[in-house]
Amino acid sequence: MDAKAKAKAQRRRYKQLRKQGLTVKDAMTQSQEEIPQQAQSLPPGMNQMMALLSATNSTKQSNITLSSKKTNNNVTILCFSKDRPFQLKEFLRTLLHYVHNLQGTINITVLYKVDDKDDSTMASSYEYVGTLFPQVHMLRETNFATQLTEFVAATQQDYLMFAVDDILFYNHIELSEPIRALKSSSDIFAFHTKLHPNVSYCHPADQDSIVPRTFQRIVGTSVLVYDRTHSGCTMDWNYPWDLCCTMYRLEDVRRVLLALKEEGKSKATQEQCSFNYRWSNFY
Repeated sequence: MDAKAKAKAQRRRYKQLRKQGLTVKDAMTQSQEEIPQQAQSLPPGMNQMMALLSATNSTKQSNITLSSKKTNNNVTILCFSKDRPFQLKEFLRTLLHYVHNLQGTINITVLYKVDDKDDSTMASSYEYVGTLFPQVHMLRETNFATQLTEFVAATQQDYLMFAVDDILFYNHIELSEPIRALKSSSDIFAFHTKLHPNVSYCHPADQDSIVPRTFQRIVGTSVLVYDRTHSGCTMDWNYPWDLCCTMYRLEDVRRVLLALKEEGKSKATQEQCSFNYRWSNFY
């Protein structure tokens, strides 16, 4: 089946799913074509988003098998937002359209903060966004550290994805694939939706980044895995604790929070630091 016929079949299948009333749990399988292991050999302009995984430890690059541990395939997405209801609306709109989990559920919570100087207008805008997406749990921030800790402790899903409100999705992502990858090896730490072998520039730092030299594909998926500790990669490629729609095992998130607590960081100190700074510097 050529690319056009395959895309047409996917669209037809997706319309059928919509007629059945499915939304977040719909699925569109990504292309299963072989992906070269060398990043340099990938054709420029490839329009398929290929999700990538980074490992915190040295990852054995052969004989990866699925774990026998029984887990659910449900995902919680926690989005952080501050004074940007419009951006949040677009994040949620594209998220609900493009992100799916055929083998489980997706639960979405927004933890939002409103500037005290413009409380009434901004707060009402967030409330309006909440009415547009009734399936999303809107939680107003009062104490970041406490609410985050309580949320993670109460979460029942096995996987947690962090997000921020200025993210837009432009292509379909089937989360059952990275879940399978995360189950395949305990060395695999994170699933990065934003990374692709052609990403060689870090916008926040305004610098070129070094792309990993090799990737391994998880069999039966379109997911690639790389070892950040031995590939010489930099910037976004060596940033394991990330908020840009990166998914983790819930147990790993709890482990990180516990480690931060054991380091003696008080709640007051945590609230004074930016979320990105605290968490990205953990590793």
